[in-house]
Amino acid sequence: MQVAPLVGRPVAAREVLGWATAGSAAGLGRPELGHLAPGAAADLACWDVTGVADAGVADPLAGLLWASPGRRPKHVVVAGRVVVHDGELTGRPEPEVAAALCAVLTR
Repeated sequence: MQVAPLVGRPVAAREVLGWATAGSAAGLGRPELGHLAPGAAADLACWDVTGVADAGVADPLAGLLWASPGRRPKHVVVAGRVVVHDGELTGRPEPEVAAALCAVLTR
């Protein structure tokens, strides 16, 4: 994969998505990752882009990156297992996960 220089040009959201998916999978030497295809080990994250944060955004992908960055995904599937459904963690209560993370970070 060839990487284009970034100096002096805007970066398109779809280019960033390519870096984060197929580009990072290629960098890791993992051809089964980074794309959606039969037999691929794909994870999936879905965001609701119908709210006011996305009103007037012509490209929903660009809106995810720049109109309202940091928003929580609506659904996440990892290795075929749903780990977030309707914005809520499915495996453990979120306060429990947050407390465990805080404990690790304060050590």
